[in-house]
Amino acid sequence: MSDSTGLSAALRRLDTLLDHAVRAAPAAFGPASAVDRFRGLYIDADEAARLLTRSPGEPLFPPPAGGDRPGRGEDVLLRGLGLSGFEVDLLAIAVAPEVDLRYERIYAYLQDDVTRRRPSVDLAFNLLCGTAEERLAARARLSPDAPLLAGGLLREPPEHDRPLPARTLVASEQVVRFLLGETVPGPAEPVLADIPERVRRTLPELIAEGGPLCLYLRGPGARAAATAAAHAAGRPILLSRDLLAARLHGAVLCMPADPDTPWAALARHPGVTLLTGTAPWEPAPGGPVGVTTIDVPHPAPARRREIWTRHLLAHGLPAATDVVAELADRFRLGDPQIADAVAAGAIAARLEADPAENGPAEIMRAAARGQTGHELATLATRIRPCATWTDLVLPADESDQVRELARRVRQGRRVLTDWGFGAVGSRGNGVTALFSGPSGVGKTLAAEVVAADLGLDLFQIDLSRVVSRYVGDTEKNLDRVFAAARDSNAILFFDEADALFGKRSAVHDAHDRYANVEVAYLLQKMETYDGLAILATNLHDNIDTAFARRLSFLVRFPLPDRAGRELIWAGVFPPATPLAGDVDLPALAALFKVSGGVIRNIALTAAYAAADEDVPVGPAHLERAARREYRKLGRMFPAEPETADVR
Repeated sequence: MSDSTGLSAALRRLDTLLDHAVRAAPAAFGPASAVDRFRGLYIDADEAARLLTRSPGEPLFPPPAGGDRPGRGEDVLLRGLGLSGFEVDLLAIAVAPEVDLRYERIYAYLQDDVTRRRPSVDLAFNLLCGTAEERLAARARLSPDAPLLAGGLLREPPEHDRPLPARTLVASEQVVRFLLGETVPGPAEPVLADIPERVRRTLPELIAEGGPLCLYLRGPGARAAATAAAHAAGRPILLSRDLLAARLHGAVLCMPADPDTPWAALARHPGVTLLTGTAPWEPAPGGPVGVTTIDVPHPAPARRREIWTRHLLAHGLPAATDVVAELADRFRLGDPQIADAVAAGAIAARLEADPAENGPAEIMRAAARGQTGHELATLATRIRPCATWTDLVLPADESDQVRELARRVRQGRRVLTDWGFGAVGSRGNGVTALFSGPSGVGKTLAAEVVAADLGLDLFQIDLSRVVSRYVGDTEKNLDRVFAAARDSNAILFFDEADALFGKRSAVHDAHDRYANVEVAYLLQKMETYDGLAILATNLHDNIDTAFARRLSFLVRFPLPDRAGRELIWAGVFPPATPLAGDVDLPALAALFKVSGGVIRNIALTAAYAAADEDVPVGPAHLERAARREYRKLGRMFPAEPETADVR
C-alpha cells in the first residue's frame, strides 16, 4: 500500500470512527445483545419494540463531537478528483476490506448481521453523520450524477430494488488498484520521430501543461508518437479507454478514434487525451471540442531502411542492403508495423517447409503486406495477385505500356525522392492509369500482373456502388475509400468507371454538371494517392479528353487477333488437365473470335463436363461450352473460321 495516495491516513481516521462505534454498539443494540449468542440471526418482539423508540433517521453511532472527531481527508486522498472530505471517507469505508479482512468482521458486528461483511450505505451514514438531517443531506453524495458514481469511483450498487441505506458500497477495481500502489508502466525505448521539428518540440510541452486537452494524431505512427511524446513530457500513458485510471494516475490517455470511443465521457475528461487514427478528423456529436489534428506521416524511405535493418538484425535475420531498400521503398510502414512484420516474418521463416523456394526477401514481403489494407478490405475486394507476364496476351505496344506502368511504380522513390522530381509540379506524385476495352480482354488480369510483379496487394473498387444519385454522397464515398487506402500500400483498381465518366460537353442540367465535378474529384484523389490507381472502363469514347490528359497512362485493350487467341488457348489449360488427342487449339483460335475471358469460360465449362464423364477434355465438350457462351453473348455460333480479324 502506497502512502502517497493518502489511504493509510484515511484508514487511521476510519479506525477511530470504528472504535467509537464498537464502544457505542452495546448501548445501541440494547442490554440483551451482550448475552444473546444468536444476536443478528433473528428479530423478536422486544427488538421490534426497541427499534420503534428510535427517531427516524437517527444515526446509530454518531461520531464524537468536538475535538475528538477525526478530520476529513480533503487535502490528502485523491486530490484533484473533486471529492469532498465526506466523499473521501465514504470511499475509504468501501476500500478498507480490500486492505484488511478484519474490517469485514467489524462491519458485520456493527450491522448486527454476520452475513453482511461489506459496508452498507446505512453503516457509512451511521459512522459519518451526527444527526438525521446530516443523513438526509448525505444521500446526495450517492446520486448517479455525484462524483463518486458519475466518476466511476464507486460501482453501481447491485441491490437496485432495495432502499438506498440497504445498498452496499463497492469501490471500483481501478480505485482499489490505485490506492494499493499500482503504477502505470512506462514505454520501452520511445522515439519521437518522423514528425515536424516544431511539433516534436511543442507536443511534449502541451502534454506537460495538463488538461483538459484533446489532440488527434493522424498517421501510421500515431500511437508510437503519442507514447514518445508522453515520455518526453514526463507523464505516464495509458493505451486504453479507461478514463478513470487515467484520472487517478494523472496519466495521458491514448485511444483510437472509432465508433467505440466514449465521446460523451471524453468531453468531460479533465486530463490529456491523444486520439489516434488514419482517417480525417470528424467531430463526434457530444464529443470534445477544439480537437487539433497533428499529422504523423510515414517515415521517409531512408528512415525506413534504418528501422528495417534494426529489427531484422535484432531477430538474427539477414539485412541485405538490396532487400532492405526494396522493403523500405515499396512498403510505407511505421516503426511498430515494421517491428510486427519482422517478428511475424521470423516465425514464418522457421515454419517454411522449403526455405529455398521462398527466401527471406519473399517471406518479408508477405509479412509486410500483412500489415496493411485491413481497413480498406471493408470497402473494397482484396485480390490476391498470382498472374504473371506470360499470362497477359496483348499487342506489343499495349504490353509495353503496362510494363512501363510497373516500372514507374517500382522506380518511383528513386526518381521522385533521390533524383528530386517529386519537388517539381503542383500535382501529386501518384501514378494513374486508364484501362479501356470490351469486357474480358484482360483489364483486371493486367492489374493483377502488375500487382504480382511489384509484390503489392490489389484492391478492386466497384465504382457503380460508390457513385450516388444524391449530391455530395459520391465524394463522401470516395473520401472513405482513399482515407482507408492511405496506408494500404496497395494498388487501387476502380472497376465499372462507366458509372462515373461522361462527355463533359454533354451538360444538359445540374446533374450532368455535378457529374463532371465528381469525375474531377476522383482524378484529384487519384493524383494525390501515394501509389498506383487504375480506372477500368468498357467505353473509352465516353472519357472527356480534358480528363484523359490528367492520367499518366491510357491503355486500350483490344479483342485478341488470331495469333493472340492461339496464345491464350495454349495457356488456358493447366498442365494437369487431360486433353483428348484430337483437340486442335489453333483451330479453336481460328473458329472462335472471342475475348480471353470468354475463352477461359469455354475451357472451364468443358473441363467440368469432361470431369463429370471421367474422360479427357475433347472437342465435343469444347463445342457445347462454346455454344453456351455464344448464346450468353447473343451472337450466332460460327459455322467455319472467319478469314479476317477486325482490330
